[in-house]
Amino acid sequence: MTEPPAPPRRPDIENCCGRGCEPCIFDYYNAALERWEGKMRALGLEPPAIERAIPGRRR
Repeated sequence: MTEPPAPPRRPDIENCCGRGCEPCIFDYYNAALERWEGKMRALGLEPPAIERAIPGRRR
């Protein structure tokens, strides 16, 4: 079995300008995370379990 793709990297809070942008960098991150979770489920994997298994990843 090949290694599943890593989840998207969560932006640091400092990456947000705080001006209420629409969309915000965190909106892009959340959309990417949803796509990644869908890919993991399509592979028959449980996304939260995979995320916890990858060192340095957080949600």
